[in-house]
Amino acid sequence: MQYQSIQPDSLLREQVGRFWVTEGQIPAGQSMTFRSMVDAYPGMIFLEDPAAFFPDHTTAKKPHIFLHGASTFCFEKKLTGKVKIISVHFRPTAICSLFGIAGHELANNVTDLDSVCKNHLSEQLLNATGTAERIALLNNFLKEQWRQHQAVNTAKTQYAIQLLQQGDTTVSLRLLQQQLHITERSLERLFRDQIGLSPKLIARITRFQKAVNALSHPDTESLAAIAYKYDYADQSHFIREFKTFSGTTPQQFRQQAGAGVENFVEWND
Repeated sequence: MQYQSIQPDSLLREQVGRFWVTEGQIPAGQSMTFRSMVDAYPGMIFLEDPAAFFPDHTTAKKPHIFLHGASTFCFEKKLTGKVKIISVHFRPTAICSLFGIAGHELANNVTDLDSVCKNHLSEQLLNATGTAERIALLNNFLKEQWRQHQAVNTAKTQYAIQLLQQGDTTVSLRLLQQQLHITERSLERLFRDQIGLSPKLIARITRFQKAVNALSHPDTESLAAIAYKYDYADQSHFIREFKTFSGTTPQQFRQQAGAGVENFVEWND
């Protein structure tokens, strides 16, 4: 399987992290297993052939393009046939700021893009001549969405997320409240409306993602060292938390995770 990471248009970088292109041909009668890692980020996925992504859904209508909200569960997916996927990896507040949808309405859920905004994007992407044209179409579509919804103010939520990502993920909610000059209730409501998850849960997932990144490096530290580095109570706590957000243990991840798209990796059974 081949993977390509593409930066979005500069006007979109507050809302879009990157585009990921996944392409490959899986031999007839075979499948490839992928495992998701919880990252709490929403996204948009275009499938040239939905049957390759949903091989078990033989009768239900399968969308070519859909949105997904922040997710707190992991899953395995078996891909088959000819795979051509473009994934849009959004920033945490993008569902709210690009589509005007409250984060909690789409958390742990997916929806056909056409049910959110009537458009011809799916048809245009299918008729496009190649990846570059498809990325241009996605950039233009998302910029138009941004123009329509840019009145939504997500600055406080983005700042809180930045503190958690760049600093100590055990930072107290009280400190966040003080820095943002809002009450605990207001902070909870802000995260629920603009992301769909609580600040406490976001902090846990952010810490987990830092541990995933640490395990992904060839010079990986010991599990005990990673647990200590990211302020888990002990190694057992780290293993339990890792399994909650990945469905596997850190040791299994180290042995079986392969290449892939951001937090959606090839899994060597």
